[in-house]
Amino acid sequence: MPQEEWQNFKKYLEKQSLVYYEWLYRIKVSDSFHWGSFAMLIKEVAFSVEEIGKHDYLNAPEIVEYICYTFEEKYNYDLLTKLRQSTYPCIIKFQVQDSNIGHLGIVLNYLYHKYYNMELSIHCNTCFDANGTTIPMEAIMKIEYI
Repeated sequence: MPQEEWQNFKKYLEKQSLVYYEWLYRIKVSDSFHWGSFAMLIKEVAFSVEEIGKHDYLNAPEIVEYICYTFEEKYNYDLLTKLRQSTYPCIIKFQVQDSNIGHLGIVLNYLYHKYYNMELSIHCNTCFDANGTTIPMEAIMKIEYI
């Protein structure tokens, strides 16, 4: 697709369309509260999203899905499937300075659920929010492709 057409699509996504996914896209890009970087505290939870009622980030980030659904609606081309065929989901383990003592309670709740073979709940995890900043390369400890 020519650059000009991509720019037109971007304008459509950002301003013109009133469809649900475009609206969600605009919320994410206009409010820094949604910028991340985000991360799950407990790795296993990333594989239990249906059980706990969360979005499947290993499938695709929400904002990427919004863009792809809009693209498919406008151009009748499944960009999301093409993306999934061209990329690999991965888990990136990183270390940050985070003094949130509340995380201990979440880890204990997760361990309690696992020990008693209980179904995981949304309270068995929390998300780290980097508040719109990039995770520095030196903080990355491991990249695991799934």
